[in-house]
Amino acid sequence: MSGRETTVDLWTEKPELCWYGAIVIFAVTVLTAAIIGRPFISSGILFSAALLLTYANEQKMAMRGEPVLVDDMLMAGQADGLLSLVDINEFLQIATAAALAIVLGIVLNHVARKIWPYNKNYGYLRRHLVAPRLIIATMAVCGIAITMQPFVHKGSHGDDVINIFGNDLEFVSFNQTLNYEQNGFIVGFLYSATKIKAEVPDDYSEATIKNIAEEYQDIADKENKERKNLNEVAENVVVILNESGYDPELLKEVFPHEGGDVIPNMREILKNYPSGYMYSPEYGGGTANIEFEVFTGLSNYWAGTVPYVSLVPKMSGIPSVATFSKNLGFNTKAMHSYNGGLYNRSTALHKQGFDEFVTVDRMTSKKRNSLSSYVNDWSAYYETLNMLRDKDEPQTLALITMQHHGAYDSAHYPNMHYLPEDGNSVAGQYYESLNNADEALGQFIDALETLDEKTVVLWFGDHAGGVFWDLPDEDKQVHDHLHMTPYFVYANFDLGDVELDLPTVSPNCLVNEMYNVIDAKKPTFGYLLDAVCEDDPILAVPYFSDFGPEETEAYRDYELVNYDMLSGKQYWLKYTR
Repeated sequence: MSGRETTVDLWTEKPELCWYGAIVIFAVTVLTAAIIGRPFISSGILFSAALLLTYANEQKMAMRGEPVLVDDMLMAGQADGLLSLVDINEFLQIATAAALAIVLGIVLNHVARKIWPYNKNYGYLRRHLVAPRLIIATMAVCGIAITMQPFVHKGSHGDDVINIFGNDLEFVSFNQTLNYEQNGFIVGFLYSATKIKAEVPDDYSEATIKNIAEEYQDIADKENKERKNLNEVAENVVVILNESGYDPELLKEVFPHEGGDVIPNMREILKNYPSGYMYSPEYGGGTANIEFEVFTGLSNYWAGTVPYVSLVPKMSGIPSVATFSKNLGFNTKAMHSYNGGLYNRSTALHKQGFDEFVTVDRMTSKKRNSLSSYVNDWSAYYETLNMLRDKDEPQTLALITMQHHGAYDSAHYPNMHYLPEDGNSVAGQYYESLNNADEALGQFIDALETLDEKTVVLWFGDHAGGVFWDLPDEDKQVHDHLHMTPYFVYANFDLGDVELDLPTVSPNCLVNEMYNVIDAKKPTFGYLLDAVCEDDPILAVPYFSDFGPEETEAYRDYELVNYDMLSGKQYWLKYTR
């Protein structure tokens, strides 16, 4: 449905919401004019802001199938990295139009002053109408506060929002795209602005966390007696986040393509090593959110924010796969085949215990496919192999690749062997990139087989590429398959008698699954994950529609510990090892 059709339908079906949005825009316009004191200039600024916001919304919808949320404003400091993901010529056209609107406002203001000049005999306060502007600004602020009142609530999912719109207002907390479609951009944006992301659990206290910690510490003490230390099981641990890594076979019934299996090398790995599918909370983007969940074992389900930007930088540190292995004598290093500024990774990864962070500037191999601006997967794997070979000490390496990041057709492969039957050329380019990366993965695994050190690899795709535009997303199975990505645990040594079919889980469970596969001792938190990943293996908002997770005792314990670690006092660390 086009934006025009959506707006027309909203005016026809829900006029109260449209009038409400108009009132909000009017109040903001009046406030801006009162503050600046130049109506034409303030109008130009607001028009420019609306133009840029519309462009950002269109770009995010195209890449991730999700509208602009207030939390996205936290990424303002990452503007240089974000701009690299869009068509720069198109952006410059939009930016030029926005600048011209401001220039036009300045010109009209100048003309107005010629027609209605100031009386220079008046004092400054009277000449600039300071008192009336203060009164108008105060009234506008009060008006904005009143219009915001329907969205002020305590619940993390908006169940107790004051509804002044009758049946016209139907919030959909689990799907913001649908929420915006049903209620319009203004109402949807305000809802995401005032929704409290992580409310304090009713029974949160040091005593409660202590009781939970002691319960799982007892389990850890007992279970770890039967396991070996991680450094006795493997000399290297490698965790690989493969950007937009996906299995097209999941969609073969509704989105067929020519050319056969896109990922034949991975298919063999999935058959021969412990593997399964991860249910990603994201689609088409949000890589750092998945990365955070995997590395820490914590969940973003309740906070619903961008942890690397809004939470982790405020902490002194946070336990992760790096801190656990570092306590056992491993060197810890993270690598991202892109710059380190995006999503505050340089800060966030350090807080998680990674002693070194290698970005694209320090990589020795920087090969790219066709016309792509992103370093390909083979270069990232080549760099990882060099790191493994260069040190005799045990290492924990985290790799975040970049090859098939959006825009997915940026490589412009000249020959497409996996073109979808519907002619979606962008998806065809994405599949070509997946196939190219699959070849690199096969070469990487072959190289690991010749490595002397015992090495275990956890590999996973973070989300599907945002190229499946016309699929029947209302079909639950199709919707879920769009959020499922492959993962596997590989080792270049005999894993023994292990289960090959791993469960479908959300990202917070993955590293714990790896520890279980190799039968290594785990931190106390891992045994809490055992319980919650069995009761509620999927904690991802897109998974739930008219139902929610099963709120078992393990679920409630996990929610409390998540809050404690991310927003509370971190009592958990005081009572566990």
